[in-house]
Amino acid sequence: MLDYYRENNFIYKRKNVLYTIDIKLTANRKIINLTADTECSVMDMYYFIIDILRFENLFEGLFYTVSSFLGDGIEYVECIKDIQLAYYKSEKKYVNFQIDFDNAEYVECFEQWLKLEKENKIIHPIFLYSVYLEGMPVNIRMALLLETFEPIAERFHERGVIILNKSPYKHFENTCPNCGGKVSRDVPNKEVTFADKITPIINKFG
Repeated sequence: MLDYYRENNFIYKRKNVLYTIDIKLTANRKIINLTADTECSVMDMYYFIIDILRFENLFEGLFYTVSSFLGDGIEYVECIKDIQLAYYKSEKKYVNFQIDFDNAEYVECFEQWLKLEKENKIIHPIFLYSVYLEGMPVNIRMALLLETFEPIAERFHERGVIILNKSPYKHFENTCPNCGGKVSRDVPNKEVTFADKITPIINKFG
């Protein structure tokens, strides 16, 4: 990791503004430079940069702490920190897959990711909160994380990646209030349950 160096340079059009982007990563320091061909706001720049950070997080498994945010030589870092969502400030680190795209591949994957993220606009923030938010109780973290997989399972089913089958019965087990023995019963299942959606995801992807 300490010897790792990456640089990506590309041109990208966004909201009728043509940006030149230069990304450099050396060890634990990341620098993203954006140059626009016309006047744009600091917030436009910021939203573009956090899109890049979320994309690269898929591979790097962490968010880099913002130490400086310059716009035309003016420092906006304190303003940026005030509006940043909590998971961008997390110090948690997960498995790192080094980004090894040439510039054309980077742009292609980035565009595909933006489309996919737009389709899953609610799912991805919940995922980021559940894995990066500091101080969240484990049971709430796991509940949020599991909830993100239900709509993912439905999308995979629509695309033929997995098959969702309805369990024929729901199984219930209770303790008899009179004798204390175990009482079980099976009730016909009328819908695909949460477990029916999660199980094929785990079976296919682990």
